[in-house]
Amino acid sequence: MRINHILNIGYPKCGTTWCWTLLTQQTWFTNPGDKENNDLIERVTVADYTKIYIDSNITANFSTANFTLDRYIIKQLSELPTTTASIILRNPFDLYWSLYNFMPNPLNTPYNTFVNNLIKQSWFHRPAHIINRWQQFFEKDRFCIFFYDDLQKNSSDFFNNYCKQMRLPTPTILDTSLVNVTEYKNTSKELHPDLVTLINQEIDNLQVYVDYDVLKWKR
Repeated sequence: MRINHILNIGYPKCGTTWCWTLLTQQTWFTNPGDKENNDLIERVTVADYTKIYIDSNITANFSTANFTLDRYIIKQLSELPTTTASIILRNPFDLYWSLYNFMPNPLNTPYNTFVNNLIKQSWFHRPAHIINRWQQFFEKDRFCIFFYDDLQKNSSDFFNNYCKQMRLPTPTILDTSLVNVTEYKNTSKELHPDLVTLINQEIDNLQVYVDYDVLKWKR
């Protein structure tokens, strides 16, 4: 019988690959798809998507694009009793800096320009908006919010808590070696004051939806 179906809607550079790696090491984990599984967006209906996973004890979809799902699909997913969604949130200032260093940058784009271009893609920097969409249909115990700060502080405790909150078995393997680590090759972290103000506003918006002091992220 299926234990649970995880739908992680995390952003890039927020620990989703790390979390996925630990999950795949567990004896109770089975998943018929890839970590970056965009089936719900590109190819299949929720009903067909469900059939894909029917024989799996536990399933996970860690697509970094799933937070673009429209409300209709989110509502359908919420009606599947085994589905639990999660999101890992990271200080956007740290997130942008990590992504800037991680992504290929052949044109040597200045950091300020890079962040400005990302913010223009409104899907990328609006965690409060994303959380609001999911909380409309998923009860609190079925939509779990985690913080990258806690992962950095103690990765073992973070993963144990992740499994507990997601109603998963206790992990039997805790190889918390870092994966997908960003090498920080650039030195300038300067942002235009207008960008700082905009990001701070997004942090204020997020604070309304989380029981965690994210205001300390502000510059």
